Amino acid sequence: MRRRRRDHSPRPDAACRPDGARAAAAGADFTADRRRTGRRIVRREVAMTLLMLLMLVLLLAAVCLFCGPLWWWTSARRTVSRDAVNQAFYRQRLQELACEDASGPLDDGPSLVAELQYNLLDDIPPPRTAAARPVPAWALYAGIALLLAITLGSYFSLRGFGQLRDWHRVMDNLPALRERLLNEERRPLSEEEIARLALAVRTGLQRDPANAGQWMLLGRIGAAQGNAAMAIQAWERAWRLDANNPEVALGYAAVLTQSSDPDDNRLAAQLLASVLRVDHTHLRALSLFAFNAFELRRYEQAIGAWQMMLRLLPPDDPRVAVLTRSIAQAKVEAAK
Repeated sequence: MRRRRRDHSPRPDAACRPDGARAAAAGADFTADRRRTGRRIVRREVAMTLLMLLMLVLLLAAVCLFCGPLWWWTSARRTVSRDAVNQAFYRQRLQELACEDASGPLDDGPSLVAELQYNLLDDIPPPRTAAARPVPAWALYAGIALLLAITLGSYFSLRGFGQLRDWHRVMDNLPALRERLLNEERRPLSEEEIARLALAVRTGLQRDPANAGQWMLLGRIGAAQGNAAMAIQAWERAWRLDANNPEVALGYAAVLTQSSDPDDNRLAAQLLASVLRVDHTHLRALSLFAFNAFELRRYEQAIGAWQMMLRLLPPDDPRVAVLTRSIAQAKVEAAK
C-alpha cells in the first residue's frame, strides 16, 4: 500500500476558521451553485420560447413579403383579361352592325356605333402588360435575409430542443441511471450520461432540497466525475439530513478519506468509529478506517482494523494477500 504525498502546511481556511464555519461556507457555496444551475435551466427554456416566437414572426413576415408581389401580379393579369374581353365584345358588335347594314340600310347606324364606342371603348383603360413593374431589389434581399434567419433559427432551436428533450428523457430514466451508477460492473455510465444525470439530480434538489437520497446520489456523481469538492459538499448535506444512516456516514467518510486536508481525514475517522461502534464487523467500515488511519500515521489502529478483517474473511479470499502486505508495510512504518 502506497502513501500519498501530502502537504502538512496549515491551510488558510483551516487555520482561520473552525470546522463548523468551513462546512457552513462550503454549504453556502454549493447552495449558490445549485441556484445558478436552476437559473440557467429557466433562462434556457425562456430563450427557447422567445426564439420560437421570433421564428414565427419572421416566417409570417417572409410569407407576406413573397406573397405580396404574387398577389399584385395576379390582380394585374385579371385586369388585362377584362380589358381584352371588352375589346373583343366591341369588335363582335361592330361586325353584327355591319352585317345588319349590308342586309338593309340602318336609319340609326351611325348613332348605334357612336353609342357602342361610348359605352365600351371609353371603359377600356390605357393598355398595360402583366409585367408592369419588376419586384424591387430590396424586397428580394430582405426575403433572402429572412430565409437565412429562419434557417439558422430553426437549426439552433432544434438543437436546443434536442437538449431539452434529452433532459426530459434523463428525468424519465432517472431510476435506471441511478441503478447503473450504483452497479457500474454491469454497464458503466458514459461521461455524457453522468453529466445529464447530475443535471437531473440538481433539478430535483431545487424542488426538494431536504431529500437525503438525492444528495447521496449527487455525492456519488461528484465522485464519478472526479469532482471532490462537489462530492464532499453533497455527502455533507446528506449526512446533516440523515446522520443516523450508516450508509450516509460511510459515503461521507469515503470521500473525506480521499481529501488532502487533515481535518477532513480526522472527521472521516470519527464517522467510521461511530459506524464500527454499532457494527464492529462491517467490512467496508473497517477497510476505510484502516486506510484513513494509515494516512493519519496511526499505524496501530490501521493494523488492528486490517487484522479484524483477516479474521472475518475466509482464507481463500483474494483480499487476504493484500491485507497481509498492508499490515507488513504498516509495521515497517510504525518501526521508523
